[in-house]
Amino acid sequence: MPEKRTEDDAVIRDIASAIAAGKCWIARQWGGPLADSAVADHQGECVWCEFDGDYIIGRLEEFNDWSGLTRVEYVDPGDPLLRPLRGSVESFMALDRVEQRALVRDAQGYNTEPLADS
Repeated sequence: MPEKRTEDDAVIRDIASAIAAGKCWIARQWGGPLADSAVADHQGECVWCEFDGDYIIGRLEEFNDWSGLTRVEYVDPGDPLLRPLRGSVESFMALDRVEQRALVRDAQGYNTEPLADS
């Protein structure tokens, strides 16, 4: 189980933690059946639930910028604004869905058990 987060944690550098934080934010914002379908793996309180929504969004915006996920595809490749994805992000994306889900559940603070691919 990951360590409890604190507001002193200024940045997220792990894509599984970014996904976990995003699932928590969505579950709180939308709730009900929409959250059940959009964030099926947010099954109760997680390590991100104690944080204010604006705090989580700030961390996610910073992560997206750092990770390369906010690349602008139409920019000239010679432009320094076009960055490749960070290696850790590419590595995560290369994992199969079951492994990705297990890492995200761990980042949520849930016990990880093998999950069926659904």
